[in-house]
Amino acid sequence: MKVDVDCTMKDGEAEISISLMERVSQTEFEEFTELMRREGFEYDSYDHSNYFRTKNPRMLKAMLTFLNKEFEVSAVLAGEKKYTWEERDLFVKDFAASLSGQ
Repeated sequence: MKVDVDCTMKDGEAEISISLMERVSQTEFEEFTELMRREGFEYDSYDHSNYFRTKNPRMLKAMLTFLNKEFEVSAVLAGEKKYTWEERDLFVKDFAASLSGQ
């Protein structure tokens, strides 16, 4: 399943927003939504996406690892600069550094 992931870090918090990139059946959508809920994501019916917020770098890394394992990901990661999906470990490292600098 293909998903679009937007992840931003701002004010000591990282937010991951995930939405489907392809049409799926109602059953697949319900399974996807249930999986996201079990993993701690909340559903935003306004923009039809699931989001997760954390202030913990280890939790951020775990969520990005989960998404990489479960889905085909297209992503934008933004903090002090923009990162590619392949640079997600650097994104987490920079997030952790930004917390220690506060």
